[in-house]
Amino acid sequence: MLSEVSTSIQSSTANSSGGIYSLIWIGVLTLILIIFMFLYFFLLKTIKNKKNNSGIFFIKKFFVDRNIYVGILKIFDEYYLILFTNSSSEIIKKLSYEEVNDIAGDKKNFMNYFGHFLNKEKKSNEE
Repeated sequence: MLSEVSTSIQSSTANSSGGIYSLIWIGVLTLILIIFMFLYFFLLKTIKNKKNNSGIFFIKKFFVDRNIYVGILKIFDEYYLILFTNSSSEIIKKLSYEEVNDIAGDKKNFMNYFGHFLNKEKKSNEE
């Protein structure tokens, strides 16, 4: 009879200690998951707020075709009209601050300016 009681005590102790170890593992895994989530959100916030190139900004983009667009790019204190394609980019003209103010506000103004610029280039190439 004593052996039956000791066997039942040992089996109940083994079952309860197995449950405790399972709860500890679940708690540790939950804690690790929470730490990783905090680390992820901290890194996401840090990367989002960081400015990669503080001296280079796109002022405006104007799409000419699906994969071709013309952009006004500010590099430090200078402005450039640049043509971008999938595989290359080319500086078309260096712009003054006044020209940027004239063409950056409205798409119609930009198209007039760009068309006028292309006509000048065409005439100079013909001569």
